[in-house]
Amino acid sequence: NLSFLDNFDRDQAISYISDPHRLIVIPSLTENLPGTVYESIEFGANFIAADVGGIKEMIHPDDVDRCLFKPLPLILASKLHEKIVETHKDIKPVRHSETPTSIRSDIIAFHKQIHQQSSQNLFRRRKSNPKITVCMTHYNRPKGLLTTLKEWKKQTYSN
Repeated sequence: NLSFLDNFDRDQAISYISDPHRLIVIPSLTENLPGTVYESIEFGANFIAADVGGIKEMIHPDDVDRCLFKPLPLILASKLHEKIVETHKDIKPVRHSETPTSIRSDIIAFHKQIHQQSSQNLFRRRKSNPKITVCMTHYNRPKGLLTTLKEWKKQTYSN
């Protein structure tokens, strides 16, 4: 029996998925849903996700085996069975690999490092203009491509 619940506002949706008796299944073969994994962790949702891309890096190492599976049908079926027989008391929320505080301090340290490096290089002059490579992808937009190429040709940068 399949039904679509499309009349929830944000808070109702979060409340719905945060119920530990529900299971969010994220079986993507490519890492196109890291936001869904992040929000599932953030809101304490019970979930399983395919172990693809950088998803594993988002999850605390001690929690990886409980919520990730190799994206193969039998392994997914096994993980689903594992979750179905799990009792309410066995359900533990999955944790982020890093705390918001550690992420914040890493970002601040990174920006300080960039600032320090740019201050040191501020008075160095380049002897020549560096070469610049531009790579543009397009699909079925010949007019847009032609316009872009014409605009690039107007540039005055010499190298």
